[in-house]
Amino acid sequence: MLETGVETFDQIGVEWDQLFGMQDYPHIFLSHAWHKVWWEHFSNAAILRLLTVRRNDALVAIAPFMLHNDRVSHIGSTDLVDYHDVLMGGIKSAELIDSLLLSLSRFDDWKILDLESIPEWSQMFLKLPESAAAHGWSVKVIDEDVSPGICLPNTWDEYLAN
Repeated sequence: MLETGVETFDQIGVEWDQLFGMQDYPHIFLSHAWHKVWWEHFSNAAILRLLTVRRNDALVAIAPFMLHNDRVSHIGSTDLVDYHDVLMGGIKSAELIDSLLLSLSRFDDWKILDLESIPEWSQMFLKLPESAAAHGWSVKVIDEDVSPGICLPNTWDEYLAN
């Protein structure tokens, strides 16, 4: 059984680090340390909405969100962060997204879910629009700036051979 909740950085720090290690594309902008430091110094008047999903008390997903005015967004700014995403492990993406949408719908202090800078390989990018529309939400996907990258070979010798 899945349970959703809202927790604090201090409550889930160790579990966050464990979940971070399970990510396919771990980067600094998914880490507990980065989110906590950003929040402590730049959150201003925002309200923390650190949504969690648990299965049998085990943390299987974290959606690091914040509420500012009537807008829920990822923690951080697109001026600084190339990639925002949720952390997930041991949960199917459709199950996670439905849980997050249900959790968000329990709050009545927001009108817009504004999730910027989600990479195209993210399950949130791939599945959220369809799931949100199925829940009756209006969805708009907008292309943003692209952060280029390349896949590198495993060794220096392989790189030089190409």
